[in-house]
Amino acid sequence: MKKIFLLGLCLILVGCAGQGYEKENPKNQINQSKALNEQVFSFLDGKNLKDSFSNPHAYSSLNFYDKGDFDGDFLSNSDLDGLDFGLREESQKIYNRSEIHKSIFSGKFKIVDTIEKGIYKLKLSDFTINNQKGPDAEIKYQSWVDFANGLREDDEYILYLKGAPLDTYLLENNQYEEIIEEDHEEEGHHDHSHEDHDEEDDHDHENDEGFKAYGIILYNKTQGIIFTEHDKWAFSNHHHHD
Repeated sequence: MKKIFLLGLCLILVGCAGQGYEKENPKNQINQSKALNEQVFSFLDGKNLKDSFSNPHAYSSLNFYDKGDFDGDFLSNSDLDGLDFGLREESQKIYNRSEIHKSIFSGKFKIVDTIEKGIYKLKLSDFTINNQKGPDAEIKYQSWVDFANGLREDDEYILYLKGAPLDTYLLENNQYEEIIEEDHEEEGHHDHSHEDHDEEDDHDHENDEGFKAYGIILYNKTQGIIFTEHDKWAFSNHHHHD
């Protein structure tokens, strides 16, 4: 009888220990996720990312702080985005210029998945336009709007830290297009001269020849929009930066 009692007691204790572990495990996951967020976003703290450096009349500019928080401003005009908020005709007739569109905003990014080391899938939350929509009281050709280019909460975002490998589609139709073509030609030459390599060697060679992030890159995958620190934001081993 004692043996049965002791056996039952052991089973109860083992069950309780298992339940305790299950309760602690989600807490550990939360702590690990929090630590990862803080570590990754420490690289963004103090950075300014923009979606355009070539056009001073159209951009979204993001100023990052710790823990993924940011604020910023958006600038565009009716000729560029094709939108009219009621001042376009007046702006053209009286001021001989397009209607200016502007907004100021704030928000927060959180990591939802690790794609690989240095590359993370993000979620935009708490995105708020911090201005009243409508004509500016002083600048008669400027309208305050309720959006910012490249920033929507339902979009998918990917963060690349400095040195992270980049997919080729990130570099298409921009200043890196010629470099990509040159690299493809060189890769074709290498393919003929290295046919005896095994798959592992080919994989390593491919990584060596690929493009990497020169600095922080925030990529809106849904809209195909890239936010970076500089207009030159990628490099390959064929084309080194000074």
